[in-house]
Amino acid sequence: MENEVNQIPIQSMIHKLYKELKTNMGPITVHKWDLWFKVLKIYKIQNDANIIKWVAYDGNFKPAKYDHGFKQWVAKGTRECNS
Repeated sequence: MENEVNQIPIQSMIHKLYKELKTNMGPITVHKWDLWFKVLKIYKIQNDANIIKWVAYDGNFKPAKYDHGFKQWVAKGTRECNS
């Protein structure tokens, strides 16, 4: 599985970012992500998935836009979540 797309860790694409970067992924990875989103929709747990998204790459988390320290967390192995 691809580890990153456009230097963004693939684990951070749980939400909107996936749709923006989908064209840069291999077909197997795209299929896996499409299945992920279908499961979220079927079980109506899209909002519950917010707890595991990475704030460093979350466009809705404004501090990450101005403070690149959040991306340094990821580079150093810290896996932060936004609840």
